[in-house]
Amino acid sequence: MGYKLGKKVGNYWQTNIVNELKGVKIESKASRSKSTFQSSNSNRLITPEKKDLILKKISQIKKDNKWVLSTNKVVEDTMKSLIQETMYEHPVHSLILDPNDPIWVNYFDENELEEIRATNVKKMPDLPLDISAYISTYETYITARDMHKFAYSNYHDPIEEFDRKWVQESLIEASERFIRDAIVKVDEYSELDTIINIWSFVYKAFSDRQIKAMLGEKPRQRKSIGAKVDILFKCGLTELGACEVGLHDVIEVDEKYMNDCLLKLPKTLRDILSILVSKNEPQINNLAAVGYTMMGLSMELIVADVPVGTNVLCILSSSALSEKSLYCPKF
Repeated sequence: MGYKLGKKVGNYWQTNIVNELKGVKIESKASRSKSTFQSSNSNRLITPEKKDLILKKISQIKKDNKWVLSTNKVVEDTMKSLIQETMYEHPVHSLILDPNDPIWVNYFDENELEEIRATNVKKMPDLPLDISAYISTYETYITARDMHKFAYSNYHDPIEEFDRKWVQESLIEASERFIRDAIVKVDEYSELDTIINIWSFVYKAFSDRQIKAMLGEKPRQRKSIGAKVDILFKCGLTELGACEVGLHDVIEVDEKYMNDCLLKLPKTLRDILSILVSKNEPQINNLAAVGYTMMGLSMELIVADVPVGTNVLCILSSSALSEKSLYCPKF
């Protein structure tokens, strides 16, 4: 980023929040309930000792380093209330706040949640106009075979025209899925098949920037938890983002979604962001780690950042694709 570091400022978020909470072990607890994080068979019971450790850490946060909303509600203090009340593992035990998690409507009103969503949002770059225009050239083709033939008729230099070549190859692969059948039958795929045959355009999108997609990779800094993500994005030794993939479309109370999308992936992004912050501490509120969740034929973009102060990791998500958008009756 061209930002020159001066004297070390002491990253409280990384050293006292991330590193400490990474080591917290949670005991298993089975339950048949289908409610959200308060109780579920995907959740694990947190012991009083571990809860006390987390509460001690959050109590050590100085008042002038807390996130205060326009209503004067203190975000960290409100998160502390949930920590005290819940019996089961939740992202809040890692000081992770997802304003779209239904549980937070019991602690923040809608205006406060909207303020959290809107605070220091990391703007995603727009699709370049020339690429948007190029994609539109494919919209006139009626069948998958016609699109496949048109895509193959173009040549794009892999260096000078990488974006166009990426679009071309993505549409070639997509049209091949629909040449014989109008519906992609995800049930016939393994998770690895889904990554390679359906979602390959995602991890290929960054290959012109020396960013490699490592399939089934364990992040270096997560040894205490040992989580393994389906795709890990790396540039050299630096981890930048991650993906979690599932075979079926799910709802928020499904075990797969809760384990991978609402727990494992945010923790992974937290640890990736802590590494980025350690290399440029004054930029803590300007950095972000990006992830994707792909469940069946639906995809969400996840952005993890520390919008204010040095304590709370905020998770924002947006639906990028849905199964309906990938169903092509005209093919």
